[in-house]
Amino acid sequence: MPSLMLRMLGMLLFLAAAIALCVALLTLMYAIGTRDTRLARRIVTVAAGILGVYAVVLFVGPLLARSRTLAPGSEVSFCGFDCHLHVSVAGASRPGPLEVNLRFRSDAKAAPEFPGLLVVRAVDSAGRRHAPLEPIPDAPLGAGETRTHPVRFGIPSGAGPVRIVISWGGLDYLIPGPQNPLVQQRAALAIR
Repeated sequence: MPSLMLRMLGMLLFLAAAIALCVALLTLMYAIGTRDTRLARRIVTVAAGILGVYAVVLFVGPLLARSRTLAPGSEVSFCGFDCHLHVSVAGASRPGPLEVNLRFRSDAKAAPEFPGLLVVRAVDSAGRRHAPLEPIPDAPLGAGETRTHPVRFGIPSGAGPVRIVISWGGLDYLIPGPQNPLVQQRAALAIR
């Protein structure tokens, strides 16, 4: 439950900062139009303060998140205001390229989920990140549906233990808290 609260708080903080900066920009345009330099300076100071506090919150989260490798079969969850997309490792084989079967599970009631929006990487024992040889399919995952998809990685056989790191991409880097991809990447899935 605390994780869900932190996710919601991060999204709300993002929205509040965006709205506050839009209001500050409109007020700044008004101050410039009326040639009120005192108001303009105050607005710039307030906007800089909002950006400064937001930047601290945004960058402290990944530094405070501890690195952990989840046990085989454990899931990582991806959330907006609620958590409905879950990913786990269903198995792996290595008669050549490493092939990992990822299980995508949705516990949504109505809306589809989109596993193709996730960034999947295999991390070897030396810390090198390897992208999949083929992308995750863009097909939506229906509400309540579970799908397993094989993902192949071109990892040399002597690379040592490999773990899977999954995160969102895109604008989620601007959201503080557990939803931030830099925080998400601190959790890895162990391969059986």
